[in-house]
Amino acid sequence: MKAMILAAGFGTRLRPLTNKVPKPMVPILNRPILEHTIHLLRTHGICDIVVGNSIHAFLEDPRAVENILRNPALLPYSTELTFGEVTLEATVNAVHDRRGRATAYVVNWDDISERKRMEQASAQMRNMVENMPINVMFADRDRVVQYMNPA
Repeated sequence: MKAMILAAGFGTRLRPLTNKVPKPMVPILNRPILEHTIHLLRTHGICDIVVGNSIHAFLEDPRAVENILRNPALLPYSTELTFGEVTLEATVNAVHDRRGRATAYVVNWDDISERKRMEQASAQMRNMVENMPINVMFADRDRVVQYMNPA
């Protein structure tokens, strides 16, 4: 089982405690809130834990998120975020109440790094074959030509 702890926000309701300390690090019984939360999850056998921040932290223009969320026609909205060798696909969608009003938003993250590497390798191979100075043909088991490069 996996868990994600959302450690986002400015902690305005906890002021003055959060004036100098981030909200997840505010101490309770001499230990940060975050430490209590991780300990509780581990006590219940959940050891694969990710601590997340607001999606705003990943964007060059955080206002872009607000524009997307204010326009229901844009949802679900997907984008790719790359961090070094890792590429994540993030999809934002709304949770609606019985009247159809958006009451919350859900962000799903998928690691698509391997898929992106395979797509890039496939594109390179296709480009090499397409630009070969000799004819290349691929046929199926019945000897029906399925592909022939333009050479």
